[in-house]
Amino acid sequence: MPLTWTMENEHLLVAQLHGMLGCEEFKQLQKRNNSLLTSAQNIKVLIIANEFDGWQDGAWEAVGFDERIDNTVAKMAVVMDKKWHEDMALFMAKDLRSLAIEFFAPEQETQARQWLAE
Repeated sequence: MPLTWTMENEHLLVAQLHGMLGCEEFKQLQKRNNSLLTSAQNIKVLIIANEFDGWQDGAWEAVGFDERIDNTVAKMAVVMDKKWHEDMALFMAKDLRSLAIEFFAPEQETQARQWLAE
């Protein structure tokens, strides 16, 4: 699976993303992690996608984000190649969500972590 999640500490969820992201595996991962992301408070999410290759074909229009996550996740930092920033912002519906989402280049992981800690 190209997407794995681990709790680095009580309030920091780190997702590692590599390769091509498939629609079905993304939906399965959402299902498994939904209870954590909707029940915790003040979670910060760091997505590290240094080897991201895009999205596989699939029924992505059926994939959405649980709005309850926006009430429990305080911030989300995405570390990935700049060429993907715009596409990922669209995928994440960045401008339509209430939580703060910022993008960082691969060499800026330290800055991403600092921003999350603020």
